[in-house]
Amino acid sequence: MAERQTFNISFYCFEKDARKKTGLAPVKACIIINGQRTYCQLQRQYNPDEYKRAVAERGENEIKKYINQQRQLFNQYADEMQAEGYELTADRLKEFFKRGGVRKEYTLGDMFGEYTGYVEEKYRSGEIRDRRTLSRHHMTEKLFYELTNTTPDTAVSRITTTDLKRYESGVLKRYEKSTAAGYLKKIKTFFKFAFDNGKIKRNPASLIRVLPTLTRSLSMSASMPPRAAGSAEMSGLTP
Repeated sequence: MAERQTFNISFYCFEKDARKKTGLAPVKACIIINGQRTYCQLQRQYNPDEYKRAVAERGENEIKKYINQQRQLFNQYADEMQAEGYELTADRLKEFFKRGGVRKEYTLGDMFGEYTGYVEEKYRSGEIRDRRTLSRHHMTEKLFYELTNTTPDTAVSRITTTDLKRYESGVLKRYEKSTAAGYLKKIKTFFKFAFDNGKIKRNPASLIRVLPTLTRSLSMSASMPPRAAGSAEMSGLTP
């Protein structure tokens, strides 16, 4: 494990970066590791003069609190990098900070595998009784690769709502509505599983609607009493 020789994180809000309309500038972290320097732009923006005053103030304030939180994250990711055996450089720490931490880039193959294991466990426990449910999940995976032009090696984090819309369009063209609704529901459940388990920062399938008009009509038809047959139907004749 490589040791840190020199390591420093400082924060700035440069007046030269301020936008003319708002007067706000992004906060930037200056990362210096072993003589290598790089800047990492953070999400928050402040008025540069207000930022300088807040940093110079005694005691805690909102801007200082934000800076300390970001400093803790940089230190945490630097420790994680060393624990995982990564070479600690300024550029690499910036990369991991932008990614949200030192973690494996999960692929679709990884996630479908984990989700399939989850479904199989529910089947073994009796929560899922129909064995065909497992084969439908496998079919959903194959369909997703085919209709979105992705592969098991594609990073889950790179899937966008546009990919899901492409999948939705392909499924609706290929299958009747009831079957299509099933495949749409399964892919939504898959991405919700990935999101709920911290594998992705956002759920690209959250805006996909599973044919609400179809599900309503199916539930209504299931609850409606049988229609009384007319005299022509009872006699087997047509008018």
